[in-house]
Amino acid sequence: MNERTGDKYAFLQFIKPKESNQPEKARRWSDVLSGILTGELRIGSRRPVQGMPTWATPEVLRGGFATGAYAAGGPLLSHELKLAEKLEIASKDVATVRSALNTWFLSDVGLSDLDQLISEGRYEADTPEEMALVCVALLADPAPETAKSILGEIVPFFDRLRFYPRPRNSPRPEGLHVRSVAEVRQALKRVQPRGDILVQNATLSIWIPLYDRLMDLLDARGPALNVEHAKAWLHDYEVADKSLMAVRWRKPSGRFQRSKKILEALVNGKPLQPRDEAFLDKHLKDYFSKHGRGEVRGSYRRAQKTQIVADLHDALAEITISRIAEHESSDGLVDIDSIVASVTSGEARTGASTGAVMPPSIQRKVGLAQLGSVEALIEKGLIRSPETLGSILPGIAGELYRNQFDNPRYGFAYASAYEAFHRRRSLLLLNLESQVRVDELPWIAALSQFQKNERSEMAPELELLDRLVTLLITHFPHVQFPNPVIEQMQSLGRRAELKIPLVSELAADIFMGQFSQPFGLAGSKTVEHFAGTLYARYYDLPNSLSPKDFARLCHDRAGQKPSQGWSVAYNGMVLEQAMILTSHNMAAVFELLPLRDIDFKRASIASFEWIVSRLQQKAPHHHARLIAIKQSAYAWRQMVAYLSRLSKTEQREVYAAMDANLADGTKEGHENLRPFLAHLGQAIEEDSKSGTDGRYLVGWTLGEHPLMDQ
Repeated sequence: MNERTGDKYAFLQFIKPKESNQPEKARRWSDVLSGILTGELRIGSRRPVQGMPTWATPEVLRGGFATGAYAAGGPLLSHELKLAEKLEIASKDVATVRSALNTWFLSDVGLSDLDQLISEGRYEADTPEEMALVCVALLADPAPETAKSILGEIVPFFDRLRFYPRPRNSPRPEGLHVRSVAEVRQALKRVQPRGDILVQNATLSIWIPLYDRLMDLLDARGPALNVEHAKAWLHDYEVADKSLMAVRWRKPSGRFQRSKKILEALVNGKPLQPRDEAFLDKHLKDYFSKHGRGEVRGSYRRAQKTQIVADLHDALAEITISRIAEHESSDGLVDIDSIVASVTSGEARTGASTGAVMPPSIQRKVGLAQLGSVEALIEKGLIRSPETLGSILPGIAGELYRNQFDNPRYGFAYASAYEAFHRRRSLLLLNLESQVRVDELPWIAALSQFQKNERSEMAPELELLDRLVTLLITHFPHVQFPNPVIEQMQSLGRRAELKIPLVSELAADIFMGQFSQPFGLAGSKTVEHFAGTLYARYYDLPNSLSPKDFARLCHDRAGQKPSQGWSVAYNGMVLEQAMILTSHNMAAVFELLPLRDIDFKRASIASFEWIVSRLQQKAPHHHARLIAIKQSAYAWRQMVAYLSRLSKTEQREVYAAMDANLADGTKEGHENLRPFLAHLGQAIEEDSKSGTDGRYLVGWTLGEHPLMDQ
């Protein structure tokens, strides 16, 4: 690792937006580079900015790089400017205004206003810092010393950070949503009209009428030519929008442009060349033979104009934006149908006629803001991946924690702070450092002391974790738990005092060959949990595993290190062995959660069907195929874990279904997958032999993967 970790990566990220004309993104990466070079930023540390407390939320860019800015800092937001104007704070200095606003919320009037927002539930926070003064206000009576202690932590940062929430016009509606109104609005603003449709419309409404007039003028050339009409035509041509000309109208050697030049010559009194006369005679003959004259041509053109697309997506998107304008930006939508209803007469405009139906693309964008339970959102297809499910988990957990307080004001505040905290972007960390935990924020930790008794506090965390894992395995059985979801699980695990650590997936390109203590503990517990099961037989797990031997065993199982030294592929092999030895948290959830609502037989078959389908897809390039193989191997590991929950009879039934799937003559063959399935079958039957080829399926290899040539 370089002396200044990440400087090359940061430079490359700085160059990209510069080249693509993205000045704001380039500025942020410039801040990263400057901070690295001056030493103000410590890339890889959980406290990346000198002088920034651990609890402060840093602005984090792609790759986990902190810019040196505070997420709750920066320019004054609209609600801050509005309050500053109300309080007649005249200064234009951001630090002065922000300090004055923070201080005002500690005054009698400010506390009274804040208490009203708290009582009515009319506030929200984008960062956890914005909940600090809410918690201080709530703690002032029951725990004044605690409130004073929190102020001692945050007052030194009054000039830099917002410690007050954003007021709302109304309480937040109940339910979860995948996208907020603000996110939907941004997506709709990006809607552009299809260029081909615009060109088609221009052809039918502008260029064909011009063409017809041109032909009529040239047909009457000579003494009968109406020069004034010809000049009017040339003027209309000049003012027409040339950006929407089809090739046929632009092409210099095309009939339209040649005819236009002939008209210009006639208007200027120039005699036509013989070749121009010959061209024009033939072209006019062909034109009138095809289109006719008078009403015949008029009828034909009127029929053509019916092909004009009257309703353009960008205009319809603008109408949709106006319909959601009154909704709070951070909310979801209760009534989607009214938002995507047909255009009314009062809304009609150019590009959006009365009665126009919103296209499916706009309906999908708006639909992502639908409010509902997590199960309803999955059923409607609004949650299509574990990552999306993970993105709304703060809301699910927030609802849970809201009910863990006898005082609803405390519950709402804690839930709001919790959700805001989990919007933090993860930092790039080295040397086994861990991400900041929610209980490290003093105001959240203080508020948690007012939860209900321990007995009632424990069950909901386990209930939520059981619900989460059930949803994941039921709807996404082939996908291993992604890191954002694992972070949520870890938080719940700590609160439920789980004995088995949950571990995240590590990146092969920055792996330094070591594992933190939780990996060893998780590996030891996995070996113990799966002892004597299909999982242990198939993956040849050791009979026991000491946590201190975990890293060595991962390297040993990965095989000989490449001669050239450091290798991403070899790192991937080591990390995959770590996932096998820890079952990537399967042992932990199997041992500690009831998971009564999961059909593991169905999950096993669904995983295998996904693997077959994924490997059947044609990869556009070599790297894409490698990704498909890696994903399939990870799904295979999930599948083996599910099978280990079944009886021998059920395992045989699932194996028979898998074998029949590969034998299906309507699909392309997967002969290279058969040895791995045969090896699984031998493990099911507890055959002492090594199987057809003695290998279990992995995704990372140094040489050519057996599945690469399919």
